[in-house]
Amino acid sequence: MKDITFIEERYDEIISGIKPEWLSEWEPLSEYISSLPDWKQAIYLIVNLDNQVFNGGFHQYFTNGYGAFAPEAIKVLQLIGARETAEILQHAYDIVNKGGDVPVVFREKVLNKRYLQLIADDDLFEPLGRLDNAYANSGEDVIEALLNYYI
Repeated sequence: MKDITFIEERYDEIISGIKPEWLSEWEPLSEYISSLPDWKQAIYLIVNLDNQVFNGGFHQYFTNGYGAFAPEAIKVLQLIGARETAEILQHAYDIVNKGGDVPVVFREKVLNKRYLQLIADDDLFEPLGRLDNAYANSGEDVIEALLNYYI
């Protein structure tokens, strides 16, 4: 069986295709991620989720722009059987997307840093913090689940 190195190597290949200027322009990044084969999208989405949440929580996940793809990440988590993590991410998404924007509008707003409540709304820190703890304590290793699913 392959180890985590398989995922890390594929992730490095995926992000090597991202041009630095795309990080400030939502459309090219969105198009690039959407154009990836499903298995590469899954790796990109799950590795970013895991890295961001374990490093700085859901607040960081959304403020750094990775949360722009939360709806897609939720689908991938369900696909690989990480249902508890998918539920946790769904709750975080619902908290941040208070206005109920459709995914494409949500993505554009997050990538263009137009979700100012992430920065200005202290009310988000506590509920997102509780979800950080739930994520860390879920017992689901989403990277391992991804690896097992694709092998």
